[in-house]
Amino acid sequence: MDSHDENEKILWKGRRCFRSFWFIILIGILTLWIYGIGIIFIAYAILKWVSIAYIITDKRILEVMEHHAFIKRDINEIEYKDIRAIKISQTFFEKMLKYWKIEINGRDRRIILKTISKEVVDFLACYKSPAA
Repeated sequence: MDSHDENEKILWKGRRCFRSFWFIILIGILTLWIYGIGIIFIAYAILKWVSIAYIITDKRILEVMEHHAFIKRDINEIEYKDIRAIKISQTFFEKMLKYWKIEINGRDRRIILKTISKEVVDFLACYKSPAA
């Protein structure tokens, strides 16, 4: 985390549910026999999974994206006091695989926590910001 308060505590840190890449990995496995093309799909899924991290602290929510062989880092953050709405949704397949999408709208930005586990949904539903 860049520029954070010394008293800021990380409450949760994680990534997308890996099973959310099931379709890309399935295509990869099914196309492995075609000159190894499937490796590209599997590598894409793994790199996508590793390159995005979500961090929830006691003061803000962050989405950290690593780019270009992990040389460049983009951080999208919303402080709790700036949150205007939180929308939790599931598609049919997300419901079957037991993961959610959480859209957090702030005053001037938005973070979408894609394919997040139930523990994070429950945490955000119950957590009250100290500033509130």
